[in-house]
Amino acid sequence: MEKLTNIRQCKALRLFYKIENTVAVTSAVMIILLELYIVFARSIFHKSALWMDEFITFLIVLLAMLGMSIGVKENLHSALESFVCRLPRSIQKVVYIFDRAVVGAFLGIATWGGFRWLASVKGQKMIILPWPISIMYSFVVFGCLLAFIENILSTIEAVAQKECRFITMEEQMERETEFTQSV
Repeated sequence: MEKLTNIRQCKALRLFYKIENTVAVTSAVMIILLELYIVFARSIFHKSALWMDEFITFLIVLLAMLGMSIGVKENLHSALESFVCRLPRSIQKVVYIFDRAVVGAFLGIATWGGFRWLASVKGQKMIILPWPISIMYSFVVFGCLLAFIENILSTIEAVAQKECRFITMEEQMERETEFTQSV
């Protein structure tokens, strides 16, 4: 069981999480900087590069999919905590595992459907940028796959640590306070 609880501590996953966070932060910063440039270029020079709007959309999709995966990893997605946390611990465990199974099934189906969708857009280009549209759609598939894997890892960790429960709103607020203070 010790191996299951420390699965996220292996070097490969720690490196992957660093890359994931770096790409997410870099995407967010690039979106902000490019949007600021577009605003200044339009208001001061009365000109704009249309490709930037499409590139920003590209980055937003990437950021949203990475954010979904990070949210699953950090257990930050919303659930029915206020209702479920009032249930007996044994029922919470059943609801927690059922919830994880439903989320896993949805992410698995979304990943599978995304792969199928990629095949249908093969050869299509983006409107302005000369890139294949499948790159942007692959972000959705990749994000769903990452979230699916994180869902499995989180469930295994929770079962191994006997922590199959939802986090109360108070615990979430406490975690956010600790996170804010550490940054």
